[in-house]
Amino acid sequence: MGEYEKNLLSETEHLEQTLSIIKTQIENELVETAEKKKKLIAFRRDMYENTSHFSNDFDKLTEMVQYLSPLEVQTYDYEASQKRIEQYKKLLYSPYFARIDFIEEGFDKECIYIGMGNLTDHETMNTFWTEKRPQPYL
Repeated sequence: MGEYEKNLLSETEHLEQTLSIIKTQIENELVETAEKKKKLIAFRRDMYENTSHFSNDFDKLTEMVQYLSPLEVQTYDYEASQKRIEQYKKLLYSPYFARIDFIEEGFDKECIYIGMGNLTDHETMNTFWTEKRPQPYL
C-alpha cells in the first residue's frame, strides 16, 4: 500500500470516528434536553399553582419573584442545549475543512483539524478540531 492509500485510509477512519462522536453527542443532548424540558414544565406548573396571578399585595409579588430567577436559569439552559443540538446537526454535514500538521524535533506529529466548532470526545477528552477564529482586521 502506497503513502497516498495509507493517508486516505487514516483520514477516512478519522472522519468516521468524528461523525460517530457527533452522533453520540446529539443522542446525549437529546436525552438531556428532554429531561430539562420535563423539569422546566414541572417548575412552571409549580410556579403557576403556588403563586398569585394578579395582586397588588407586595408579599404575593415577592413569592412570584422567587420563582423567576431559577426559571430564567432553567430556560436558558434548555435553550443552550437546543442550540448545541442544532450545531451538532450542522457539523454532521461538514465536521471540518482542513488539517494542519505540526512537526517538531523530538516530538510526535500533531494533527490539528479546523472546522466551525469544537468537538471533544467526553470519554477520552481528546479534541477533534479547533474552532476557526476570525483574524483581527489590521
